[in-house]
Amino acid sequence: MKKGLKKAQIQSQIFVYLLVAVIIGFMLLFAFKAISGFGKKNIEHQIILFQENIKKDIEAQAIHIGSVVEESYTMPNFVTRVCFMDVSKREEILSAGSFEDFPLIVDSLETTDNNMFLFDEDDNFYNSFNVGNVNLLGDYNCKPHVCFDVQNKVLNVLMMGRGHATLLLPIAVNKQYLVTCDCPKGCRIRPIAQLLAEEGMQYMPVFFNASGS
Repeated sequence: MKKGLKKAQIQSQIFVYLLVAVIIGFMLLFAFKAISGFGKKNIEHQIILFQENIKKDIEAQAIHIGSVVEESYTMPNFVTRVCFMDVSKREEILSAGSFEDFPLIVDSLETTDNNMFLFDEDDNFYNSFNVGNVNLLGDYNCKPHVCFDVQNKVLNVLMMGRGHATLLLPIAVNKQYLVTCDCPKGCRIRPIAQLLAEEGMQYMPVFFNASGS
């Protein structure tokens, strides 16, 4: 009789332990999901805040023609590269095949006016946004897109007002040596067909503010 009672007590204790283990497991799973959800929402908030801030700065700087400012943006840990594209040249970008390994980027270029693209540490495309009218330094090198690396979770960009848009420049460009030239209405600027660079020479970027036609 005592043996049967003892056996029943042991079985009861085992059941209690299993029940406690199951409850703890559910609690840990719930906590993990809650933390993951909070982290995801925090990342989404950071991305939205970044998109809103850079768009606001681009629009504000555009009217300050020839003026150059340095802007810095805090980025989520996983974002390591930010690319900007001239969507008016989307056909050129698509035909060049530069992003053929990124079908989501191709889809975005084909279906939206988004001109800023974010990439993670594995160079995977994350998301895209429209940040207003931008000119790209790449335009002067016959490329309709340009990318900036994120350093220590910070994106640094130089912005030059162009009137109708804002020119985005790498932070490595010394803004003290930027020169802007006004082209009166009716003038024409002839592009340089070929530029020969000599070792040891330093070149000064020159940008033209063309008014009218």
